[in-house]
Amino acid sequence: MHTSYYSQVVGLVLANAIASFYKADSEMESELLKTVGYFMAVAVGLFIANTLGKGLFTVAGEALSARLRSMTFNHILKMEMAFFDEKGHSAGSLETRLSADAGLVKAATGESLSQVVSSVGGLAVSVIIAMPRYQAQCWAATT
Repeated sequence: MHTSYYSQVVGLVLANAIASFYKADSEMESELLKTVGYFMAVAVGLFIANTLGKGLFTVAGEALSARLRSMTFNHILKMEMAFFDEKGHSAGSLETRLSADAGLVKAATGESLSQVVSSVGGLAVSVIIAMPRYQAQCWAATT
């Protein structure tokens, strides 16, 4: 899972670290210790987000694929005998189609859906970070 919000959060923590170098020595040390704690929190959060994201999207993709295969197979079993006499409806072709279609659904719902959700989350985090700063600059420019 691509955690696209990672760079924005690390940018904020680095900005805080750089700003703390311009403070007095005693205050700078406490600010830098806080920054180290922020980096550790970001690392732990990233580990948890990656692990949960990959795990949950994989489980969801597998469950959806299994459900699709089961429903399709049950539908094939309910077909009339004349259906299987047609040229394109042999047992081998139906089994291949069942396997291939379920695999395509699994591929669409697993890692690729995880990347889409991560990208949308990264965009949301970027907007949330940028909006207060942009508004403050706009308000400062108009006064």
